[in-house]
Amino acid sequence: MNLHLTRIKPMEWILSSIRWIILIIIINFMNMMLVYASTTTGPGSIGTTDGTSNLEIWLRSDIGVSYSGTVLTSWENQSGYTGRNADTIGGSPDYLVNQINGLTMISFDGVNDYLFGNTPSLDFSDSNLSIIMVSAIHQIPSDDYYGIFSMSDSGGIDYSNTNGFALTLVPTAPLYCQWNQNIGITPMCALNEVGYTGFQIYYLERENDTASITINAITTTSATYSYTSTISPDKYILSARWINGSIYSANRGENDYAEIIIYNGALPDVQKTIIHNYLSAKYNIFISTKDHYAGDEASNGDFDKDVAGIGKSGGISYTQANSGGLIIDGSQYLVDNGDFVMAGHNESYNYFVYDDITGDIER
Repeated sequence: MNLHLTRIKPMEWILSSIRWIILIIIINFMNMMLVYASTTTGPGSIGTTDGTSNLEIWLRSDIGVSYSGTVLTSWENQSGYTGRNADTIGGSPDYLVNQINGLTMISFDGVNDYLFGNTPSLDFSDSNLSIIMVSAIHQIPSDDYYGIFSMSDSGGIDYSNTNGFALTLVPTAPLYCQWNQNIGITPMCALNEVGYTGFQIYYLERENDTASITINAITTTSATYSYTSTISPDKYILSARWINGSIYSANRGENDYAEIIIYNGALPDVQKTIIHNYLSAKYNIFISTKDHYAGDEASNGDFDKDVAGIGKSGGISYTQANSGGLIIDGSQYLVDNGDFVMAGHNESYNYFVYDDITGDIER
């Protein structure tokens, strides 16, 4: 048994295997390596940022934001696919610093503000897709379906469109969100109770004939649908609705966004878990039993940055990850379902600290 660590950038890391932390703890360790080369540069190291993977859109409020004063002027897509920036703006969405775990957010007023971007050459094969948002929804229930996130083609209606769908608020109390595509013999209509107006992780998934909404990796609701052909939207819309070829003058959502991630296809559970841990650590959001990383806790040094990992779940292994230049290769390590190794850093310098390591250390 040996461990090979290689640092690429000057940072300090912490590794967590399962949920035990003493700076570095490896459980059932078998030939895990940290090596030089990795192409996994997406959220939590899922997907790449060179425009070749299933990571279609990645909006981060801490990177790629242009603003004037506190007013947003554009939001750059980080997936590597060109032409997908969110740069058509209505009203004056705010770019606000030190908001969620010390990080930034984009805020919409629910009256005038909206934002949309184009999605050239985007096709969701068999209509399968994954949308993950770190968002806070503030609207008081009323008699209207306020916009949270939509996709559509140019001439259609977001929720009634073979190339679109809409995530909206339901005008009821308590507060619910609804993910709707009103086409086919069995239209898609998944609902989940928001329950809280602070930041939460919303995970929307279409897989074959089932749509689901999961909040904070804890509560999941699902619904079946019949339309399973390719969805080819040409735009995405934040905090508004797309009706008959334009932004609708009403239905503006009072929402805040910290991060939005869209994948082509449904992801295996192991990748979902890694993404949830990346977002949970970064934004300090509780995810209960899906939490496999304790390095983000204050008592362990708040290693919140660039959290990534490898793991095995449901018989599927994810074996290589990149945490800010520290590469984890666990192709021979992951044995049992539930095995995870997560890494994160907290500073702009690095050094190695070892504790409870069995076998040789190479670096």
